[in-house]
Amino acid sequence: MLEEFFEHRFVLRRLRSSGAAPYLDDFATVLVKEGYKRSTVRSFLRTAAHLADWARPQGIEVAAFDDAVLQAFDAHLPSCGCLRKDARGHGNSRAVILGAIRFLDYLRHCGVVAVVSVQVPSVPALLLEFESWMRRHRGVRDTTLHSYRRHLLLFLKTLGEDATRYTSGDVRRFVLDRAARSGRTNARHTVTAVRVFLRYLTVQGHCEPDLAQGIPRFAGWAKAALPRYLGKDAIDRLTEPCNDPGLPACVRDHAILLLLARLGLRPADVANLRLEDLDWESARLRVVGKSRREDWLPLPQDVGDAILRYMEEARPDAGDDHVFLTSQAPIGPLATTTVGAAVFRTVQRTGVRTRSKGAYILRHSVAVELLRQGASLGQIGVILRHRSVNTTAIYAKVDIAMLRELAQPWPTTEATP
Repeated sequence: MLEEFFEHRFVLRRLRSSGAAPYLDDFATVLVKEGYKRSTVRSFLRTAAHLADWARPQGIEVAAFDDAVLQAFDAHLPSCGCLRKDARGHGNSRAVILGAIRFLDYLRHCGVVAVVSVQVPSVPALLLEFESWMRRHRGVRDTTLHSYRRHLLLFLKTLGEDATRYTSGDVRRFVLDRAARSGRTNARHTVTAVRVFLRYLTVQGHCEPDLAQGIPRFAGWAKAALPRYLGKDAIDRLTEPCNDPGLPACVRDHAILLLLARLGLRPADVANLRLEDLDWESARLRVVGKSRREDWLPLPQDVGDAILRYMEEARPDAGDDHVFLTSQAPIGPLATTTVGAAVFRTVQRTGVRTRSKGAYILRHSVAVELLRQGASLGQIGVILRHRSVNTTAIYAKVDIAMLRELAQPWPTTEATP
């Protein structure tokens, strides 16, 4: 395998004689499968040999590598004299240490090096049961459950795990104390997490009924803010095809932008889209949204063309059935934050002026454009897959023309002489 990356006999001889030699061929195979570029694979292989050759004179065998060894190796790099200049200059120090970290991960995966055991704080059984129930019966995503856990761990630590002893006063004091110690957003999240948890406990018969009713509601005004959105000209600029060779992800980002701007998908909908969700014959795609809700949406021609171009020209050859994959190794499915980052990069590249540079501004823009074309709030709610018309109602505030027709003249009185 090494011969596919190195031609000079001197380099091959040095690699084959290094302490890492028994692992380099398989290490190279793993790197190729993960989608690393040829230059990166060469650099990582050199680093693996460099690390082993540096450690051997110090009596450190490959099987003894750990994080402390990597820290010592990192400190050694600025004054490295164990290799010839051309051999140790295969990359900057940051690239070299990244290669060392990847080699250590490979050794741990193969069982050559013991996996470091991390002490994970124990999670109460009651909380684990709650998360399992929410995941199975409500289709709640792990990201949401993780945000709940942060608040509920403190709740259980404060009130204990015996739910039969909870009282409305205890619950109320906990929520008010947390609200006084944190900002507005964190306080609202605490209220939501505790209320959902208490409702679960009530259904399971673990606590007194109606405890959730004792939680004070967070002061706020529904639909107080206007949704941020972009006009048609700005959307057209954002969704123009990108052919910049300096941006390897531009073809993928173009397809993502079109999905967001034409169908109003959420970032998680795009990230979780799989190959089996694309029905090319019927020109439609399946979206599995919140609570595992499944919907089939029409696939517009330009969106389908953009996805097809990405799959033919830019999608990495990987054994993953997600439609959109990372453009850099290790190859894998996109995170939700990466979808938002695609919007941010496109906004920066095109120079579109907007205060909000996240993915949801395109979802809001779809709703506003439909409203201006005469669609009803009910129709918009169906397209955006809202559960309640109250969620869609906020877009009524952006129809300025209709609001002007409804507005009444300000009452005035004539001045008396």
